[in-house]
Amino acid sequence: ATDNNLNVVVTPELAETCRREIDAILKTNNSYTLQMNLATCIHAAKHYSVALEIYSFIETSFPSHAYVHVNKAAAHLQLGEIGKARDSMRKYFDAVGGIDGSGIPTDTIAAQRGSPCSNVSSFKFDCVNALNNFAAIEPVTSGIETFDYFLSGDLLEHPYRTQLEVDHYTEQVVLFDGQAISFPDTQHHLPQDEALAAGDAHSNVTALEQITLLQKQDTHLFVCFQNIAKIQPRFDHVLVDILQADPKAHIILQASRHAAQTSTLTNRLEKTLRERLCGYHASQHCSTQSFQSRIHFIARIPSDQIIEFLQRCGTSSVVLQPFPFDGSKTTSDAINAGVPLVTFPQPHLRGRMTSTLIRSMFAYDVPDDVANCCIANSVSEYVSKALRLTSDLQFRRQVSAAIQRHSHRIFDNKSVSLEWGKLLTRALEQRISDQELEYEIGLGDEDKHYRTFSSKAIENDQRSWRESIMLGHRSSI
Repeated sequence: ATDNNLNVVVTPELAETCRREIDAILKTNNSYTLQMNLATCIHAAKHYSVALEIYSFIETSFPSHAYVHVNKAAAHLQLGEIGKARDSMRKYFDAVGGIDGSGIPTDTIAAQRGSPCSNVSSFKFDCVNALNNFAAIEPVTSGIETFDYFLSGDLLEHPYRTQLEVDHYTEQVVLFDGQAISFPDTQHHLPQDEALAAGDAHSNVTALEQITLLQKQDTHLFVCFQNIAKIQPRFDHVLVDILQADPKAHIILQASRHAAQTSTLTNRLEKTLRERLCGYHASQHCSTQSFQSRIHFIARIPSDQIIEFLQRCGTSSVVLQPFPFDGSKTTSDAINAGVPLVTFPQPHLRGRMTSTLIRSMFAYDVPDDVANCCIANSVSEYVSKALRLTSDLQFRRQVSAAIQRHSHRIFDNKSVSLEWGKLLTRALEQRISDQELEYEIGLGDEDKHYRTFSSKAIENDQRSWRESIMLGHRSSI
């Protein structure tokens, strides 16, 4: 049967139930429910490409509905299209008001229902996989009742997480000692197609060429090369503060693969600039062009070029980690390149990864001024630390040298391997002592020194938080 509106040919191999759904659609006007029933039926029959065509049609016809994005993510994942699966999951979270629910939902019913996988039955496993794949880059609870545990680290979580006003985990949280995240010292990336990585932002001038031209113009480069979905309105004001405080400041942002997303952020930044510089009732004669010209969107860079990109930014550059969402892989890239970075840790895991890795790297044998270079306790301190790292070249050289000298502490971290070994041997009911595991993993004296630091760091965090409560205010820690 063929539906001209959907422009999809349904093969004879589909089940009789799918045929009934087709008949129902042909007899009625376009119906979201009927079309979703058909697409879900075809999806369950493992005709993923055909299902995706219908999902895309539904997405165009009913843009405010959230669940179609979840289904698309599950189908993309079955076809091995990981990037597309993650993009679809982001669209779902946008439609329900964001991961933390702080935004305005376009689909209020889906937002009220909670877990996206509670709405599907025929391919719930696909949905859970899609959500888990998304959580691999967005460290938040799954929200799924059948997930028993969430693995994290004591340095990654707030020292009194359970006493926060909102503890969002639906799983039992298992805390590893220490940083809990470790990247290999030597990372091998398969060659990537630049045009595919850039998407709509692809240009004849490469990102490496653009950054080289900017670096030659006596500029201070503030690089926030994160997925722009992580740049929240609160962080817009930080970028404006930097532009106002430093006439040489140029902000480098990563353009989305999709032009519409980049345009949304561009318009929002322009609005923030006008409100801050011209006032809420400014006339049309008030211009923010000189500030807007110092905000640059550069196409996404293939993974195998990111270290070279950061190193090309020069000695008057700093990496800005946004909040409330920062990143672990982008942090490791900056550290690998020897480029200083600034972060403002937040109460939840998603905003504490950068600070955890910096604290681990500068755990000991680092001058206090350098050790305190990069972790802010307030928005104003975040801005001042970023400004100092681009303008005080001697201090920046000291920080960069310390990063290069101590970066080995966060890469191939054997303490993280030991924590995984403990978890897995206990889960598999294997009898092996911690001492035997330490021997098998090859835990050395420096690794043991690091574990001592981790324990003391947690004690200090807990004491600081208790003291802040007694004084009547809460520290971000």
